[in-house]
Amino acid sequence: MAGDQNGAIHSISLSGRGLKAVSADVLPLNTKSVVHLDLSDNVMTSLAGLHVFDKLNSLVLDRNSLTDLSDLPILYSLDTLSLNQNNISHLVRLMDALSLKCPNVTFLSLLKNPCCPFFDELNSEAYYCYRLYVIYRLPKLEFLDCSEVDEQERRKAMRTGANFAPVRTDSVSEKLPGYRPSSVSVDESNRVPNGPASPVSQAGGRPHARSHSGMFGMSQYQYDGSHSEGNRFISNKDL
Repeated sequence: MAGDQNGAIHSISLSGRGLKAVSADVLPLNTKSVVHLDLSDNVMTSLAGLHVFDKLNSLVLDRNSLTDLSDLPILYSLDTLSLNQNNISHLVRLMDALSLKCPNVTFLSLLKNPCCPFFDELNSEAYYCYRLYVIYRLPKLEFLDCSEVDEQERRKAMRTGANFAPVRTDSVSEKLPGYRPSSVSVDESNRVPNGPASPVSQAGGRPHARSHSGMFGMSQYQYDGSHSEGNRFISNKDL
């Protein structure tokens, strides 16, 4: 935990605790000042307990067991959300939840989820369609996965993004044009415990303009981001 000279806690790391949900017994008594929360490398299936963080600005949920965000509380202050390497398959359902509950998110990463196409030649069209749809649904986004959202891309997303909503192909999956779904699970064989830092690995920071590394700038808050999934282009050799 990290705080200020008045004892207010700004940052909490509960990474690698084997948590399925956030409960009162693992939290400090006062969560009102917390702006950064790291819950990476757990087995989270529920986010209902996050309702106590009404000032939360950045949230790391990399490498958990989430399939959707249906029980995510409303977090209007949330600016940065990292959901890398979960089991989220339904992109439309995810966007429905985020646009309603976290409408002010500007930095989002969904790498290594089934709903996020691979970065390779076979899926270049699918990933392009995916980006346009996500930006259309979350128009305040400035950074998605591993690259900045520029104004040209934003304008195109606003014009055409609605056309790229994934089509349900069965009861458990969706399909983008040209999409080859990633074979992702959150078992130990797929975990990358010591990967590069994600965009939220330095709480409250921001990625440098036009940077594809996903690294955030300097921050007034301290945070141990050693467990956070890297936001970068992923090739087959990385998976």
